[in-house]
Amino acid sequence: MAHANTIETMLARQDISDCIMRYARGIDRGDEALLLSCYWEDAIEVHGPAYNGPAVPYLKEAAGRMRQNQPVMQHFIGNVHIEFDGSDTAFVETYILTFARFPKDGEEFDTLTGARAFDRFEKREGEWRIAHRRAVFDWNRDAPASETWCLGAFDTTHPDMVMGRKAPDDLTYQRGCLPGCAAQRKRARSHRASGPFSMGWRGHEEDCPRLGVTGDQKLIEISAP
Repeated sequence: MAHANTIETMLARQDISDCIMRYARGIDRGDEALLLSCYWEDAIEVHGPAYNGPAVPYLKEAAGRMRQNQPVMQHFIGNVHIEFDGSDTAFVETYILTFARFPKDGEEFDTLTGARAFDRFEKREGEWRIAHRRAVFDWNRDAPASETWCLGAFDTTHPDMVMGRKAPDDLTYQRGCLPGCAAQRKRARSHRASGPFSMGWRGHEEDCPRLGVTGDQKLIEISAP
């Protein structure tokens, strides 16, 4: 029964997994606050030959670089293996596949890297965060960039083609952009006061400046039977 879970270990696994996912979002979006929420203030980061030292200045510099240079980058989280050492320490191995685009000698290159993060998580005052992280590199493949968006199937100039950006400009930071948000509910209540109807949503440039939607808000009103 060495690998049997209890309610406590299940909750701990979820908290640790959530932290790992926050890291991936934080580094891809250049979100400093989100990145810092994953590490303890005295944490250590060893990122191959690129960095070895306190994690906090590394994270702040990385977030600033992401926002300034706006690189194309995505971290995909794979297998996560968690071993507990007592009630407040866990050793965690996380598979990470990273896509990034870098310029070299006037040409852009796409790079895929298969790596693993080997972390020591510590639980302090009820919260799990990284106390020590060391990157383990398994493989890499670099190739000249070739981006045609599915052989032209996607028109990048179309107003509905929302391109990814860094924090806080990425669409996912604009909570007013989707049906069910506070702005949409308020608008729906104001319309209900004037009569029965159902409302469909197609976007609102004023509420969602990052959507790139042009024209006025379109509310589809259908008289109730």
